Amino acid sequence: TINYHKTALLTIATEPETQKNIAATIGCSTSDFPLQYLGLPLSPSKLPLTAFDPIIDNFRKFLFGWVAHLLSRGARLTLLTAVLDSLTVYFMSVFKLPKSILAKLDAIRRAFFWSNESTCTGASCLVAWKNVCKPKDTGGLGIKNLEIQNRCLLMKFSSKILQHPNVPWTQWYNHQHPLGIATKTTRPSFLWKIINNNLPLLIEHSFVLTYNGLSTFFWLDKWLLQSPLQKVFPNLFSHSIDDKVLVATVWQTSLLANLRNRLSNAAARELDCVLLLLQDFQQADQPDERSLTHGLPFSAKNAYSSIVAEDSSDPHHDFVWASKVPIKVKIFAWLLLRDRLNTKANMFHKHIAQSAACPRCQDPNEDALHLISNCSYATQVWSSLGLPSPTSLAALHQHPTILGLNPNIWPSVALTVS
Repeated sequence: TINYHKTALLTIATEPETQKNIAATIGCSTSDFPLQYLGLPLSPSKLPLTAFDPIIDNFRKFLFGWVAHLLSRGARLTLLTAVLDSLTVYFMSVFKLPKSILAKLDAIRRAFFWSNESTCTGASCLVAWKNVCKPKDTGGLGIKNLEIQNRCLLMKFSSKILQHPNVPWTQWYNHQHPLGIATKTTRPSFLWKIINNNLPLLIEHSFVLTYNGLSTFFWLDKWLLQSPLQKVFPNLFSHSIDDKVLVATVWQTSLLANLRNRLSNAAARELDCVLLLLQDFQQADQPDERSLTHGLPFSAKNAYSSIVAEDSSDPHHDFVWASKVPIKVKIFAWLLLRDRLNTKANMFHKHIAQSAACPRCQDPNEDALHLISNCSYATQVWSSLGLPSPTSLAALHQHPTILGLNPNIWPSVALTVS
């Protein structure tokens, strides 16, 4: 039986009086959109910003209790990466978070990490947040970039519509859009917007082994060469009728049928090159295989790694993060090697301190190197170990080790001494 005390009536395009009359007849109450359903707001129209308040409330609940104020910076980093990064996954798997909500979440995370307060000033943030959100092997702390994570979670719809055409919802989508995956429509659905808004990012960070060509974009995908044909042959691409035409369509109707008439001389020369390349392509009766840039199968995790990957790596990564020291010491070393500690020199530069002089030895410039090497107190520590003081921050991990000490243990010793 239906429990009418727990039932609410919601109507679309109905007068309020009519809604009340229907509810009175049924014996239930009325309600309005957005409706909370399975933990997510349900609405036939664009969600208001207040619909995202539960995410912000969950963040604040975890971060600003009395227990959180007892955490070290290392423990706060663990809480951010292990707990906070997963709080928004369910929500971001369905909705694209507005930029204003992302900014609020980043402000909360930034303030919690740097100052353990609800807000913080720029002087408290020792490293730019965009650099903190980089992976550890490229110089960051591994905190997730929420905007990129949101895009990767939504990108799974674009990937599935291309790679899994026999799934019921993809069959329904293809029935609604029989002219193609990216067919333009005057009244785009919520799902259409998700798929097409994230399709360019998927194409940019993937390549395709093309067989039947039914899920490979002729101009946009990396399938025939290591770069998309639109970049290799820009003049010919400018004459294309449909920039999202599939390889299967071109194969069935010919390339010329998908180009505008009266090619320029440059486009005609590029056409000869493309036709020459197509001679080596043989269509096969099996689905195309799409992989991410590094050859990995698609997943939100692999897509995130592919997008945030950089060509340059952090030379201090192994020295800091492979060492056997507490995480708060690793974060100290991470800041030290970037000269982002609150040394007198840095505080004087930020107009916080009146002088850059070292309070111990009165050296006129207390920077990071002075802190661990040139200060008289630091020199005494290194001397007691029978080692010379480091000559630079970059050379710390190449510093001579203690006689007889296992070299693999040296990073832990060096960071503990520092």
